[in-house]
Amino acid sequence: MYELDLLRFFAASMVAIFHLTTHYADLDEAIPFGWVGVQIFFVLSGFVIANSSENVGAGRFLKSRVLRLYPAAMITTVIGAALLWTGTGGPGVGRVAVENSFFIRPVGPWIARSYWTLPIEMFFYLLVFALIRLNIHNRLERLAIFLSFLSIPYNVYLLGGELAWWDDPGLIWNYGPINIPLIRHGQFFALGIFIWLASRNGGKMNHRFLFVLAAAMSAVEIWLTASFETAPARGNDLTTSTLYLEALGVWVLAVVFLYCSAVGVIRIPARQGAGRRPSLRSLLRTLGLATYPLYLVHESFAARIIPFLRDRGGLPDSLSVAGSYVATVIASVVIVKFMEARLKTLMSALIDRLVALARRLPPAAPRAERNDSRWRGL
Repeated sequence: MYELDLLRFFAASMVAIFHLTTHYADLDEAIPFGWVGVQIFFVLSGFVIANSSENVGAGRFLKSRVLRLYPAAMITTVIGAALLWTGTGGPGVGRVAVENSFFIRPVGPWIARSYWTLPIEMFFYLLVFALIRLNIHNRLERLAIFLSFLSIPYNVYLLGGELAWWDDPGLIWNYGPINIPLIRHGQFFALGIFIWLASRNGGKMNHRFLFVLAAAMSAVEIWLTASFETAPARGNDLTTSTLYLEALGVWVLAVVFLYCSAVGVIRIPARQGAGRRPSLRSLLRTLGLATYPLYLVHESFAARIIPFLRDRGGLPDSLSVAGSYVATVIASVVIVKFMEARLKTLMSALIDRLVALARRLPPAAPRAERNDSRWRGL
């Protein structure tokens, strides 16, 4: 589905430009709602993982997820660390941050802010893996129902604190490990699964109430994030309501686009390229694959490219950010075409060899039976 590649690239670009304009240049937040690209990613992940886990064994599914996450993360970590170590440096570029990013550990620091979502994705993958391993009937439908309710208590409780319904100094709203078990973002993954189920059912939504419930909880989470992003400590003049409406509007349009693409209402035309010119679908597929490296490495690239373009090239902030974004997209395509594919091949062969060796191991010796009369009859 090339439409998903377009949506994936759009979401990654929003996050990248949001980070570049707020962290590296004085552009007064050109797209202050860009963080909602993460929430779009989570819905996409629910849809894509539901599709990729259909009629697939647990081992094959786990291998595909490992090969999807780790090669790009390893490459971008090495590149990002090299760029930051040879530059002006900054927070999160120490050895611990590099190790955490390289191995996708659940707790930071990482070399870039975007890494915080990867442990959440991994937890979702593990849930799907467990359901496949247990051979549970209608596993994806049951998982979507479970995730629809999972995030209600946490988000509603935090919303009550934001609206001053109660005062609890222990309220936690951050990007730490508490988010990993999906108590904050589970509803986004549920929406993606529901849309996938509808695509398999001719566009019919069998769980309309749960879909609306998950969408409502998604709106609550987006409000809470908007409130966090407009806190006085963030140093901007935006109001929560304005930022919320902008972010929610973009998110709703993305979800509608995903649904229309899933049920066949929107389709990218199959136009072939003339001669050596790539087709539209080939271009979208390349950009779709490049979104993951783009998502992970854009801050590291910007830390070196923006100062170079602005200070040495004399370009204004807007052109410096635009130049760093374009350079990062090109670098991401290079990573996908010439680096990630080769590392995937090597890791795939290594995984297959390790599995083959594990299957050749002799079975464990049986435990010695107890002859003591005290254990007879137990």
